[in-house]
Amino acid sequence: MPLIVEVHGGPAYHLSSAYDHFRQFLVNPGYGVLAVNFRGSTGYGKAFQAMGSGAYGREMQTDLYGAAAWGVAHGYGDAQAPTIMGSSYGGYGAAMAATDPDSPFTVAIVKNAVLDVEHQMRNNPAAWGLNTVYLERYFGRIDRSEEIEDMRRFSPIARVRDQAVPILFLAGKRDGVVGFEQTETHLRDARAADKLVEALIFEDEGTASRAGKTTCAAPARSRRFWPGIWTGAMAAGTRPNWLRICWTERGLPGKSVAFSCSPKPCMALAI
Repeated sequence: MPLIVEVHGGPAYHLSSAYDHFRQFLVNPGYGVLAVNFRGSTGYGKAFQAMGSGAYGREMQTDLYGAAAWGVAHGYGDAQAPTIMGSSYGGYGAAMAATDPDSPFTVAIVKNAVLDVEHQMRNNPAAWGLNTVYLERYFGRIDRSEEIEDMRRFSPIARVRDQAVPILFLAGKRDGVVGFEQTETHLRDARAADKLVEALIFEDEGTASRAGKTTCAAPARSRRFWPGIWTGAMAAGTRPNWLRICWTERGLPGKSVAFSCSPKPCMALAI
């Protein structure tokens, strides 16, 4: 089956077994979704979260590649057609993968993404003013020149010409967390460089989709984006799968995985 690696936002966040309409829209027809709590994620202790400090675009990124390899090796997807998707920081990870020659992914779905790290760190929402410590631990400080250099070096917007796989951008123009201008600029530069990009832009939406029409439109457009992968690739009778794992620096699952399969989609929880 097609394998989709889901990258969460934050990055101070973690994925759980809670219902997610986007994921469910993909799982229902039989796509395998591998939702990864990479290093730096919350929920696995301070040491695991601290492993993400300064690791964006580097170890946090290669964790996603290792997760895809693990999923394929364990029969959760096709090695020829892995896809990566994510929103906010997850969109960053997806966009970076699209420009990385070492990435295993053949398609990227990039939602409301941080594409210019320096711009984001200079323009975070005012409401975050008293709580920037986590962001600075991950991405560095804008008053340190060497950390600014890393922000520029490890930004997808600086790597547009390296894009090697198709990208679908999903974004809302009223995003008050990750400014739409990042998506707008990246799209302009990618099209000027003759890269394969498409976009679904919502005029009246922000970071999260609230309108029912929008909630359905984004995942539906994602499934239609790359016909060779998103349609007709599901083997008859194969059961949908949803898997959440914790990933460590050794590239191995950090928690044992317990499966519970029934007539409903298979569920897997890190325990």
